[in-house]
Amino acid sequence: MLHLLLYTRSQHKRICVDATDSGIMQDILRMIWRETDVDSFLGGEGGVRLRNSPKTQQTFQSIVDKYGATCHQLKRLVAALTDLSSDEGFYIINEDKSGENAIVCRKVAIACLNAEQKGQNWLVEHNRKFEFYTFLRLKFRYYSYGFDGIPLKIGEPDKTKRRCRFCGKTGAENFHDVAHAIQDSLGNKLLICNEECDECNHTLNSIEDNFLHVMDFRRAIYQISRKKSAKCATVIGYNCVVKPNDVGEAEVYLMDEDLPPKDQRGEPFLYKLCNKAILTNEGVYKALVKMVLDLIPAEEVCHFQQTINWLKPDVNWHTDGLPSIYFAETGEWHEQPFLDVFLRREDDGITPYCSAMLWIYDCAYQFIVPLVDVDRGRFKYDTDLEQHW
Repeated sequence: MLHLLLYTRSQHKRICVDATDSGIMQDILRMIWRETDVDSFLGGEGGVRLRNSPKTQQTFQSIVDKYGATCHQLKRLVAALTDLSSDEGFYIINEDKSGENAIVCRKVAIACLNAEQKGQNWLVEHNRKFEFYTFLRLKFRYYSYGFDGIPLKIGEPDKTKRRCRFCGKTGAENFHDVAHAIQDSLGNKLLICNEECDECNHTLNSIEDNFLHVMDFRRAIYQISRKKSAKCATVIGYNCVVKPNDVGEAEVYLMDEDLPPKDQRGEPFLYKLCNKAILTNEGVYKALVKMVLDLIPAEEVCHFQQTINWLKPDVNWHTDGLPSIYFAETGEWHEQPFLDVFLRREDDGITPYCSAMLWIYDCAYQFIVPLVDVDRGRFKYDTDLEQHW
């Protein structure tokens, strides 16, 4: 199986070439890499930037003519070109060959396409982003989930071979439900964890709800679509109510006695919306950490057993200290939340093993994952992390 990622300004998609003959896959790659109009390469065979020229169109059509009868998804290559203008740049990334460079290639490609969309020089952006992400990879094994609009299922696809990351259960009978790595009520349509059993999916939901309630007003006012509904969420507060109007958009009702005098309401004023939902700071932290544990590579889970015990509401596990979570308003918009995870390569004494950033709507949360075995009890307080940040 050959997995190709196709990125244009308007769409991102995965093309799966199901060919048992490795020679066919090599020939397809050779034709794409060597017989098209190439603007630049991304890490050797990891990825390539092409131009939508007659030469590229002819090569893609030749690939489809040669192999399209048995590899039907190849027809999507030609279809994608019909939406592009003449000589417009686009990217093809060999997801299997790029290895650890995959995220770098994908991030650079999207950054360059976004720069072009804004009328900027894509080559300048290419060099800047490639240097930045390559620098990150020197210090961290860098993973990013959900950033490009392509669905991703983490973990073992075969239910009979799955093992739950949180309790160790095995057996297909324990994996009927779809476990969203980030709650679908937060807008997640892409990220699924195959290795979270039905019982843990239900039990840990109470932990996940802590962060859901942090986002209540944002997801209501921004009308984040949820399962079976495109209407805004209804949020009941101590001094306000947000609920959908006749067309599903948010209407905010405020307590009259908390408003400025009527003769001053023509001017802007501050009003703090107070949610009635119950949550705790530690619960919010746990919800963020649970997203990481759903998405990290399976072979890493062994380092997070104490973290998992801390997460579980039915385990009496207490920690004597936790560092701060950092929050920022980004000025960008991400309706689909995405998560960056950084695993350190070497223990330099100041860098925790695992840190992460959640990008959601117009904001971001940056935090470390606590209680990792190889951290040996370090990084519990903000003072332990000053050099790291």
